[in-house]
Amino acid sequence: MRQGKMSGLTVAVLALAAASGLAAADGKADERMRFDGHKLVEVDLPEYEQVKIFEDLIGDNTGTLPGQWDIWSHGAIGVGRVDLRVSPEQLDELLAAGLEVTVNVDDMQPWVDANYERPLASGSFYDDYHPLDEVFAYMQGLVDAYPTLAKIEDIGQSLEGRPMRTIRITGPGDPDAKPGFFFHGGQHAREWINVPVPMYVAEWLLTNYAGDPRAKELVDEVDWTILMVMNPDGYEYTWTTNRMWRKNRRNNGNGTFGVDLNRNWSYGWGGEGSSGNPESETYRGPSPFSEPETQVCRDFVRAHPNVAAYMDFHNYSQLIMWPWGYTRDFCPDQPEYNDLGTRMQAALRGVHGVNYAIGPVYTTIYPASGVSVDWNYGGNLDDRYIMAFTTELRPRSQQEGGFLLPADQILPTCEENLPTMLLIAEQILKPSIRIDLVSQTPAYVTPDEPVRVEAEVLARRGQPSGEVSLFYRVDDGNFNEINMTSQGGNEYAADIPGAACGETVSFYIRTTATDGTPFTDPPDAPNRTHGYRSAVVKEVYSNNFETDRGWVMENQGATSGDWERGVPVNDPNWAYDPVSDSDGSGQCYLTQNALGNTDVDDGATRVTSDLFDMSIGNVILSYDYYLFLTRPQDGTDAIIVEMSSNDNEGPWREIARHTTNGGLEWRNHSMTQAELEGRNIFIGDKMRIRFTAVDGQQQSIVEAGIDAMKVLSVGCGGGVACEDIKKFKAACRKNKLKVITVLTSNLHGGEKITVDVNGEPVELTIAGKKAKLLRKDQHGQFTVTLTQPQGCVEPKQVDCG
Repeated sequence: MRQGKMSGLTVAVLALAAASGLAAADGKADERMRFDGHKLVEVDLPEYEQVKIFEDLIGDNTGTLPGQWDIWSHGAIGVGRVDLRVSPEQLDELLAAGLEVTVNVDDMQPWVDANYERPLASGSFYDDYHPLDEVFAYMQGLVDAYPTLAKIEDIGQSLEGRPMRTIRITGPGDPDAKPGFFFHGGQHAREWINVPVPMYVAEWLLTNYAGDPRAKELVDEVDWTILMVMNPDGYEYTWTTNRMWRKNRRNNGNGTFGVDLNRNWSYGWGGEGSSGNPESETYRGPSPFSEPETQVCRDFVRAHPNVAAYMDFHNYSQLIMWPWGYTRDFCPDQPEYNDLGTRMQAALRGVHGVNYAIGPVYTTIYPASGVSVDWNYGGNLDDRYIMAFTTELRPRSQQEGGFLLPADQILPTCEENLPTMLLIAEQILKPSIRIDLVSQTPAYVTPDEPVRVEAEVLARRGQPSGEVSLFYRVDDGNFNEINMTSQGGNEYAADIPGAACGETVSFYIRTTATDGTPFTDPPDAPNRTHGYRSAVVKEVYSNNFETDRGWVMENQGATSGDWERGVPVNDPNWAYDPVSDSDGSGQCYLTQNALGNTDVDDGATRVTSDLFDMSIGNVILSYDYYLFLTRPQDGTDAIIVEMSSNDNEGPWREIARHTTNGGLEWRNHSMTQAELEGRNIFIGDKMRIRFTAVDGQQQSIVEAGIDAMKVLSVGCGGGVACEDIKKFKAACRKNKLKVITVLTSNLHGGEKITVDVNGEPVELTIAGKKAKLLRKDQHGQFTVTLTQPQGCVEPKQVDCG
């Protein structure tokens, strides 16, 4: 669907643009770099060995000049696939090195020619691409047609003195008193589709203002500042000289040119996903904000405290992303981003049926430090909240053109991204308050002790009312409200009364904006809550692997990667090892803890624990695991976890299978006794656990680790009281006497009760919530009494015939 109508303005403005700039642009055709016979390829790097071969082959000689290696996928080179442009000679080098290469485009020069080819009498600005002077002319035509709604503002100059020209759009009233939306295209010069998309948004707002209520509201209520080309020097250079140029035009003084502007912002500058090598396409520059182009954008945002939203358009990959780029951690406002991102994704898909993936930059595309979204969200000196997005536009892949998106894709790309921009604008018109739980509540709390809950209430947009409440309930009861007390600044605190052993406490925090809009933590409370249980926790078994406890390693056909106990080596040339163990004690179990290519290959390796006792009941099994997988898609690379209740005799039953890549992070996995029993594990005193790391496919990396294994018993202690008894039943069928005692909770596992059968006391052990007695071949009348605890229930009369 289309969002409203566009006017006939395009024809008149394009005529002006063509007269002023088209001949000059085409006059440069003979001077442009050609790419005859150059191919767009994917190189498969399935193992570290191939990564090393590729890195040795290209060295530091990366870039877009003749003879350089032009990498199109700008994440860190590692196991996986790399997109790049190669000359015929470079393709021969790749093949001679024994690397697997897939050719997606056999000759890219026709694609380049198609990008440059434009009819003199174009019917629409969005029928083809345009050089900088035509972009400026079209902007001026929009302003001339709507002088009361739009104006041209130059917010600074580029390195070579070109204007960084914006069009500012808003309705009547003081624009600085309205929430501002600042966005741009053209930060990377060769990504041409990034320029018409912001232009389309500007034109839609203006041409639909008079007839579309949604457009009128957003123009009247939002201050729009649109920088069509953030990198005008690089963009012009792609038209005159080198279509594949990415960076700005900084003379680096060593024979190289250009800084990657989207690695030059100060927040997270210098980290993962950027380069200190001036030849690199991700060269971050000598210092943060070393470039005039990033300085101008920084200064604009600082000078306009009303800016509440930011968008940076790129291509290719079809992604809608948000912070962070420099770390895999979620940003603090992940819930709001995920909610809005999901709605943006659906609105975009509803136009032409095209799907864009969503998520943080780091995990959705690749690590990237010093990027614009991170600074706009997290790097402002005045601690403002700016919702910052970056969208990777069409196409999805290199096969469809990559940076050389065909011109017939311009208009549909513009159309499908318009509704995402409108949703962002509508979002910043709403209040937003974030509640952060400052205190960390453990899973189990000592019985009868009050629990302190501390929270921080942050006004992101709008103002909080100042009233903050904590709602808590015990088990399935009603929620009780407590007013949280201000601790100064944005912090609030309240105490939840102590709970009896075995009770579960659920709670959430709620406040409102001054307009009455409610906000909670968790965001979807009370459907989801924070919580804890009142109980006594005992450590039954613990192993941090600092000493040899007799764990046994067995090779299961792997040619390398056997389990070893030790301090992680963390080879700087092998990117898949953990930096340290998980609990800080020093040692853990790792797959071949040695320098070099040490992952599990062509089979499996197993490590089996020493013997431990879980018969106390109501136990929780917990361990930390490390798993780096380069190809987790089909689930054959894994850590398989099994348990035996009968020492090494088995049977061994699977209790968990880990198949997802955790990167360089340790993760925890825990299972309750009920969950283990649900996997047919008998809980007894002869338990063992084993971990098998499996390399189930060729050309993949599998690095695994195990640490901090524990068995905990969670109970109440002090024996069973009458209030803990829920049911007491006795019956006889087919001469089988069956007595069952059911408790109100499972926190008395391993403790004892006593029943009396015709004067004979029988001690029973509680497992979970039940204690059972079963006797066969019983005949006659029986009186069954619960004697410990006593006086709780009436005796049961049973007739076994």
